[in-house]
Amino acid sequence: MNQVIKRAHEKLLKFAEKQYGQNALLQAWDDFMVIEDEDFSLDTPHMQVFLSWFFFDWHPTPVESEMRRVEIDLRPIAQVYLEKLSNHQDHLLVNNLKQCCATPFSFYNILSVCPGNEFTLWDILAEKKVDVTEHSELNNAEVGNILFTKVIKFGNQVVLEGSSPILFPSIENRRILMLQREIYDEFSSFEPDVLKAFDHEMLEIYHVIFHRLYDLAMPKLQNSSGHQFLFRHFKYAIEFP
Repeated sequence: MNQVIKRAHEKLLKFAEKQYGQNALLQAWDDFMVIEDEDFSLDTPHMQVFLSWFFFDWHPTPVESEMRRVEIDLRPIAQVYLEKLSNHQDHLLVNNLKQCCATPFSFYNILSVCPGNEFTLWDILAEKKVDVTEHSELNNAEVGNILFTKVIKFGNQVVLEGSSPILFPSIENRRILMLQREIYDEFSSFEPDVLKAFDHEMLEIYHVIFHRLYDLAMPKLQNSSGHQFLFRHFKYAIEFP
């Protein structure tokens, strides 16, 4: 399954450049970074989340696109790709792309941790429980952690797509619950189409939590008297008789 996802990403990257121009990825990156200005880098820790959002959720606009056409398709990249490949024979690839397009991002609370077996997650926004069968992103997970990701149902498998690079502690669920209340007050529903309409609000929460946790400065090491530890490197030369 991981190979299917990798192959899908490679094809979509090439298609996006051809369909929307060489700057499409950078333009999407500017939209993705909803709360701050950060240049795109291949080393960004956001890569998995960003690429998934770029392929399956980003809506290009005429201003952002380099296409030299009168009309510009405003649907997500993967939907346009699927339409142009309607007779494609790679059914695994097609089914994966369809599921990724239909599935919104969400925040998942980890209910149970069984290394080597299924993990049980709780969709905080949609209030649904799901068992995940492929979970390389959860190797270091603990019960109570929160993961920002897409959960894709693929036949008998349930896999993760576009997962956040770090797990959030459970105390971070306050903002998520506030968004849940906002969605319910407006739509009284947590159906996939409704949740997909709030992707920018989710990204804002993701970025706020991520940068608060990821950018924490290393604490100063000091003794009980408050004096800072200074590390020294010593080399010893021992003469043997």
